[in-house]
Amino acid sequence: MPSISDAIAAIKSGRGDEARAILTQILLLDQRNVTALLWMTEVAETAEDRRKYLRRILEIDPNNSTARKGIQLLESTLPKTDEEPLWMSRATLTGIQPLTPQNNTTVNEVTYYADEIVAITNARAIFRGKTYSLANITSVEMGLNPPENQGCAAVALLAGCVLVLMGIGYIGGPEGSSILGYFAIGALALFFGIAILRNNKANYVVKVSSASGESNALASPDQQYIQKIVDAVNDAIVKRG
Repeated sequence: MPSISDAIAAIKSGRGDEARAILTQILLLDQRNVTALLWMTEVAETAEDRRKYLRRILEIDPNNSTARKGIQLLESTLPKTDEEPLWMSRATLTGIQPLTPQNNTTVNEVTYYADEIVAITNARAIFRGKTYSLANITSVEMGLNPPENQGCAAVALLAGCVLVLMGIGYIGGPEGSSILGYFAIGALALFFGIAILRNNKANYVVKVSSASGESNALASPDQQYIQKIVDAVNDAIVKRG
């Protein structure tokens, strides 16, 4: 998962949109991250957004001098508002809701694992934007989906071998003009079969079971990665108790 250091580097390089996206992702997982909120004020799209971030910082840390100075400058020029911070609105748009008392979960969310597409906390597991409540998960394990199109690959390889052998058989015979055709078609068939085998690898999956059934939450050809996700979810379930 991108870090605050990545966001700072993007800000210093003039990549404000990239920095804002990184900081938004961080705040979705840790709403009380004051450092991320402070840097958000640097890439806020409007003065009103900047004030919302500064107010949020003061809610968390009332003695934060940087936020106090910033809010004093802005409060004198902007009307008061009770709108939610912009990063919370974006969370609504992306389908990843921040945890609040209104949806009956704890605000003190602890993150056990996070990367670009997965986040595991003490309350939920998020896979490519789809959220599973940890309280509803009964078990998590790694599964294996076999490669697809294995039959097509086998047929192509067999046909390629037969055609190449036929070409070899015609060497020195009266059908010499057909040899190149057999070799060319046979080589194409072999290439096609090998390409299918290379591109259709087995996929390892995170199998999530709940009272409503079983689903494959995430798939990847990287077995170690999937096992790491499974271990993180199981660890979160154990720690949750």
